Amino acid sequence: MYRCARLLCLCLSTFALYSAKADEGNVPPPPKNGINREALQRVKEMSPPLKTASGTIYVRSLSSDRATLRRPIATFAERVETQLKKTFLPVGSDTFPLLIEIGTQTNAVTTLERKRNVLDKDFSQLVIHIPNPDTVDLVLLREAIGEALLREKVREHSGHYTDYSWERWWLNGVLDAARGSAWRAEAYDRLWTAFGNRPLPTLKEILTGETPPSRETAAFFANWLFTQTPFKNADRRLDLLLRPWSPETLLKTLDNDAWVTWLAEQDNVIFVPGVISHAQFLRWKARLVTPRHQKDAMRLTRFISRSMIGRPKAFCDLAEAYLDAYTSYLIKGIAAYQTKRNKAEALAAELEAQLTRDGRLETQPEP
Repeated sequence: MYRCARLLCLCLSTFALYSAKADEGNVPPPPKNGINREALQRVKEMSPPLKTASGTIYVRSLSSDRATLRRPIATFAERVETQLKKTFLPVGSDTFPLLIEIGTQTNAVTTLERKRNVLDKDFSQLVIHIPNPDTVDLVLLREAIGEALLREKVREHSGHYTDYSWERWWLNGVLDAARGSAWRAEAYDRLWTAFGNRPLPTLKEILTGETPPSRETAAFFANWLFTQTPFKNADRRLDLLLRPWSPETLLKTLDNDAWVTWLAEQDNVIFVPGVISHAQFLRWKARLVTPRHQKDAMRLTRFISRSMIGRPKAFCDLAEAYLDAYTSYLIKGIAAYQTKRNKAEALAAELEAQLTRDGRLETQPEP
């Protein structure tokens, strides 16, 4: 009742202000300490907030000249929300919606800040303020939206906002893990490039290392945790996302060998069908060693056959040439193998030159 009365008073006051402005030509100007007509004019010029289809996010522009930016920012925010929903857990609340404000500054140094807007003791709204949308860092904006949506989930789950802060690497890992296949394909290449010939990171290094894991490592760790471990259970996933957790406890629960094996096997995952990157090609080619015996040749033929699934035709043609070489080893021996291998190497050099130039090879769409 108290809240309704407050809202009614606010509406009446706003109507009175608008009426006063409309009639200002027929009445004397207000006293100095009366209505701030300059502020009132700015309020009148503000475009109404734009609501996303789910009703969980509103975007408001503080000036009419930037009102056209509401739609792209709302679309961006809705995409972050949808990715989190599909990948990990339902987020967003139409009862406690997230508000994004587009500011008016033209030379803002800080491109993003988050504040809490408290309307009364029973209602609190997280607000993301973008001083200058022309220079906003979309990575930071994505992080702010994701964190705000997770905090609203905490409020929905526990009944109140929490002061608990996620480890930044963990929060970023969860958000990045939800970004989709194209991002994961590029992230996996970056991860391999960063580690080079060193072993892939262990769980202990990730959870208790002196420095936080890279974004790519954090994202694959979050993806593995929520799809391959007991935390794929919805309730346990919710607990891990919304409550503090101990690295020591996780280390006792998780299997490091399973993690390292899964991470290495991601190299065989077709993140984007019909595409292979230069880095993926180099890793693939490095595995095609000269066989020492028939078991080696059999293992490599199986590996090549699996690697052709979902890849571009030019790559599959090259794989067929290597497959022919290993088959010759099984049937006719090392001399026949070497002849076929030399032909495959020549084709590989041509394809590598193209990948060096273009960065990746992909299936061309039908005309």
